[in-house]
Amino acid sequence: MFVYGNPYKYTVSIRRGIYIAYGGRVYLNDLYWKMCKLLEFDIQPIYGPERPGDIKHSNADISKAENILGYHPKYDVDRGIEKAIEWYKKNL
Repeated sequence: MFVYGNPYKYTVSIRRGIYIAYGGRVYLNDLYWKMCKLLEFDIQPIYGPERPGDIKHSNADISKAENILGYHPKYDVDRGIEKAIEWYKKNL
């Protein structure tokens, strides 16, 4: 996710990380297929066995970023991925 502005202007002491995310749940498979569609790829994923420490469900809480940094996502994940791919196609 992109963060605009000067991060050094904030003088708040933060002992834990701040999540910069969309603020909703995204499934890795959905993200994968969205990217395949936008990139015009048809590549089947290869799944391996579960590993110790794998995180099965995660949903970032962005309230600290909202409260401390005034952060509010401009795009949902789908639109953010679309814009990122557009940028890479134009600039790489």
